[in-house]
Amino acid sequence: MEGDFFYTSLENTDGYFVRVSSAEAMTYEEFLERFEKPLDYLGEESRHDVIVLKVDFKNQDNTQGGVLIRDLNLVNSARSQSFNPSVNYMAIANPDFDPYTEGIKIQPGTEASLFFVYDTVSRADKVTYLEQQAGKESLTMFLNVSLYPVHKMVEMEVPLTVLHAKKS
Repeated sequence: MEGDFFYTSLENTDGYFVRVSSAEAMTYEEFLERFEKPLDYLGEESRHDVIVLKVDFKNQDNTQGGVLIRDLNLVNSARSQSFNPSVNYMAIANPDFDPYTEGIKIQPGTEASLFFVYDTVSRADKVTYLEQQAGKESLTMFLNVSLYPVHKMVEMEVPLTVLHAKKS
C-alpha cells in the first residue's frame, strides 16, 4: 500500500499489500450452501444476490501499523454506485472474525485472507444492482483500498454466469 491510507497516516500501511484473489457473484441460495447455512438463516428482507471477494493481506515487514478494512467499499465501473460490506454476510463467511472490526494487523512476514461480502441492494424497490445488470457476462468492479494521499482501487472482473443460470 506504500503508506497510502483512508483517513490518517497513523494507519501506517507501509509494508502491507492487498490483493483480490477471487471475485464471484452468487445467489443467496448458493452463498448459504457454500458456507453451510440453512436457507432460512437470514430474514426475507436480507436475502439478496451478493458479490463475494476473497481479499488477501500480506505484511512484509511492518511492526507498528495495519490496514483499515471498514471502508473497503466496492465500486462499479462507472464509479456511480458504491457498496459497503454486509455485516450479516461477512459474519457467515468469516465465522471466527468479528464483522464490526475496523482494521486488521498481521504479523510481519505473514499473510491472511478474509471474505468480503457485498449485498447489492441499492434501490427502494429492492432490485439489486446485479439484477439490473442482467444479460451481461461479467462486471468490472473496483475495491477501494486507500483514499490519501493516493486513491487506490483494485480492479477486478466479476463473472455473472451463476446469476444467468438462476434466471434460466
